[in-house]
Amino acid sequence: MTPPNSPNDEGTLAALRYVLTAALDRETACACLEGTRPNVSRLPSGPYRLLAAIVARSPSSFRRCARLVEASLGPAIFSFERMTGPALVELVESGVDALEPRERAALVWSMLRRRDPALGRVLGALTADAA
Repeated sequence: MTPPNSPNDEGTLAALRYVLTAALDRETACACLEGTRPNVSRLPSGPYRLLAAIVARSPSSFRRCARLVEASLGPAIFSFERMTGPALVELVESGVDALEPRERAALVWSMLRRRDPALGRVLGALTADAA
């Protein structure tokens, strides 16, 4: 498993932050940053923002965090992997309220892993719902 194709793409970074925030507690996110000697912001989103940037560029960091994310999110990831991008867009646009936050993160993670081109639409719908 490798990082997404576009590590500098804001959509990719936003999707990674979304998943990392839902899947990892702050302590685990900070532990993933060990050895990078980061200057982590005291803001709650600080370690997640930095970790997303690192994970997007580093295959080894991506693999390490992927194991933690997948252990945290569990089998929900696999149910979304069987769905097509358009089906996931329809699911989110028609009833995102029916999904628990961790299920939403599992959905985004499954799309990130396969580099699904519909990820932007799904993330847009999820973040619009949160606003």
